Amino acid sequence: MNRHAADFSAARLLWLSKDSLPALRQFAQHYGLARQPTMQVAQIKPEVAQKLGLFSVPDIRIYGPDRQLRRRYRGETSAAAISRAL
Repeated sequence: MNRHAADFSAARLLWLSKDSLPALRQFAQHYGLARQPTMQVAQIKPEVAQKLGLFSVPDIRIYGPDRQLRRRYRGETSAAAISRAL
């Protein structure tokens, strides 16, 4: 995703995971996400993930400015597909 950061400059990307905070920081550093102001990695509690219906990895949801769900991808999805949906 770091290679495609310019494609997502108008969007805010939030990466949620049940992994530990040190593991998430390492992931963000490794993939260059920590340097991208529109990309954030955060920890989510398992019970919250369940309430949101986050069962597959990755689970990508794109919301519009009106906060309505516009598109949802389950499983691996190309950066180009996500960019087109924005």
